[in-house]
Amino acid sequence: MYKLEIPKVLKKGDTIALISISGGRAGDEDMLYRYEVGKKRLEEIWGIHVIPTPNALAGSNFLYKHPEARAEDLMWAMQDKKINGIICMMGGDDSYRVLPYIDLNIIKNNPKVFMGYSDITSWMAVFAKAGIRAYYGPNLLTPIAQPVALDNYTKEAITKCLFSTEMIGDVSACSQYTNIEWRNVGEDEIKWVSNTGYRLVQGSGVV
Repeated sequence: MYKLEIPKVLKKGDTIALISISGGRAGDEDMLYRYEVGKKRLEEIWGIHVIPTPNALAGSNFLYKHPEARAEDLMWAMQDKKINGIICMMGGDDSYRVLPYIDLNIIKNNPKVFMGYSDITSWMAVFAKAGIRAYYGPNLLTPIAQPVALDNYTKEAITKCLFSTEMIGDVSACSQYTNIEWRNVGEDEIKWVSNTGYRLVQGSGVV
């Protein structure tokens, strides 16, 4: 049976690195405010120290042209003993261009929390190949830095998965959801929709 190593749980005072390993919008002028919102939120809610990786704020144009710089950031964050975990800034569509520059042994020999979603799915597979559990969860720009406040469902899920040694157990459906909002809007402009719960698709055969 293939078993993944589980990284050490995060705790107050730990250092988290924010990485732009896919899209680089966090460093673009119109998104810097959102990066700051997300960074401050992480620090205030969980009491952690948050830093960007060396190239995380270099901007989307630079990071698209230099996948090797994104790889260098991951290798740097994995090997730095002062860094306890890594959270992705955002998804994108070209993580695959970073893969040739990755040393799997560095990931394998330095297990630590790594979280993100969307195009970050590629990195779930990379970490699994290295034998380390990664967490398919919130990116910084969305939803951690969503306008107004972080919703309780997301906050509780992060706490349960990354800051607790208890079993994750059942994952309940959220009670309500909203579309991703990239504008800096007020609470009255955010539209929440009631969630009817999980929908199960029935079928037959091998799926």
